Amino acid sequence: VRRAGYVSCGIHIALMGKNNYWHKGVKLSNPLMSTNDYQETFKNLFLQKPDLTDIKLIAVTAFNLVKNENLQLSLLEKTNKEMEITKAMDAINNKFGSYTITPARVALAKDAVHDRIGFGNVDGF
Repeated sequence: VRRAGYVSCGIHIALMGKNNYWHKGVKLSNPLMSTNDYQETFKNLFLQKPDLTDIKLIAVTAFNLVKNENLQLSLLEKTNKEMEITKAMDAINNKFGSYTITPARVALAKDAVHDRIGFGNVDGF
């Protein structure tokens, strides 16, 4: 999403098991810009799930995409600093390949989590 110049103002997760299904989405007033923003929002939604014991698939969807150039940046230093870190991480990953640089908690789960992208890109939005 970021590579194409977009940020999302919504996230939706779906959990599918052998005999059950649960989903929840949220529209946000502030866009998700950094990897940390996505992870925190996902975690908050995930913690709202009922007790599901046989989860086989987790689907995460970013929606309400907005062109990054149309955003009003925050005057808060932390937000701008996070965006600069995220841009630097994206540049390294674009040059050397996905997951070249990644948060430790993602790297530790790399073998357990399979990355699937439904449409491959966001061109045409």
